[in-house]
Amino acid sequence: MENQYIISTFAQNINRDIICNMKDNINNATRFIAEFLGYEIKAELMSNDELMSMPIALSSCYGFYNIEFFNQLVTLAVVKGQDDYTPTQLAKHQEILRTQLQRPILFVLAQLESHNLTRLTRAKVNFIVPGKIFFAPSMMVLLRNIPNTPKVESVTMPPVAQLLVLYHLQKDNLNGLDAYQLAEITGMAYTTINKAINWLSANQLVTRSKGKKKYIHFVADRQQLWEKSMLLMSSPVERIMFADEVFSDTYIAGESAMGEYTMLAEPTTQVVALSKYLTKQNQKKLNKQYGEKKVEIWSYNPALLANGDTVDRLSLFLSLKDNPDERVQMECDTLIREIVW
Repeated sequence: MENQYIISTFAQNINRDIICNMKDNINNATRFIAEFLGYEIKAELMSNDELMSMPIALSSCYGFYNIEFFNQLVTLAVVKGQDDYTPTQLAKHQEILRTQLQRPILFVLAQLESHNLTRLTRAKVNFIVPGKIFFAPSMMVLLRNIPNTPKVESVTMPPVAQLLVLYHLQKDNLNGLDAYQLAEITGMAYTTINKAINWLSANQLVTRSKGKKKYIHFVADRQQLWEKSMLLMSSPVERIMFADEVFSDTYIAGESAMGEYTMLAEPTTQVVALSKYLTKQNQKKLNKQYGEKKVEIWSYNPALLANGDTVDRLSLFLSLKDNPDERVQMECDTLIREIVW
C-alpha cells in the first residue's frame, strides 16, 4: 500500500507539473500575440464534446485551447509532457486536426532547435514560439521578435564563407587570423578568401580588427555561431554523378556517412563526396546516369573538414536536412545533438 501511495503521489506531481507548464506556455503565447495585435487575447479550454470527437492518439498528446484571432476561431495545441515531435509528425497531426475541427491549428512550442526552423516552415506547419516567432502560413501570418539592430538582408551564405565557418566550428579556431593566413590554410586564393570574409562581416558573423592587417574574430561561441549562421547555410551538394568504383579524393558522404555517425542503416549504393574543383581531372571516371557508386559534387572541398575518410557532421547535416525520409530526419537531429561544442 505504501508503494502504491508513493507511485500515485509521484504521478500526481508529474501531472501537476505538466498542467502548470501548459498554462505557462499558453499565457506566454497569448501575451506574445497580443503584443503584436495591440489587444488582449483570451484562451479557453476546448469543450469536452470536441475533445471526445478527435482521435485519442492526438487528444492525449496535446492540451487544446481556442482563441479568437482576427474574428476567426483558432485552436492552440500545446504538447503535453516531454514529447518531442518531428516537423513531419507535426505536419501530419496538423492535417488530421484541421480536417477534424475545420479551423486553423497553431502548435505552441516552448522552444525550437534552430535546425528545425527551416523544416517546419517548409512543411507549412503553423507554430508559435512565445517571444520569438509566430509562423502561420494557413492564416498568412509571420511575426518575428527581431531586435532593433541594423542587419544586411542576405540570401544564402557563399560556399567559401560557409567553409570558413564550418572549419572554425569543427577543426580549428580561426579567430585572430587574417585573409592571407586563411588562404594558406585552405589553399585558396587571397581574393577568394577576402570576398568570403567581407560577406561574413557584412552579415555580422565576424568582426575585423583595424589597421593594415585585418584579423577576424567570430562574434559568438561555437554553438551560438552555428545557431546564428545555420539558416543562412545550404547543402554543399551541387549535383549528383555516378562512378563504377571509389577513387582518391572522395569521402564517404550522404546516407553512407550517416550510417557511420548514427544507427541509420547504410544504403546498398555507397555515397561519396568530391570537390567540384576535382571533377575535371576525374571526368573520365564519372557518369551522369550510370555507376555503382553515387558521387556528390560539393561546392567546397570536403577534405578540409573531413573526419578521416568521412565527411564532417555539419556538412552532412546540411546535405540531408531536407531529405523527405523521416528516418533520415530523426538521425539528423541525433547528428547535431551529439556534437560537443
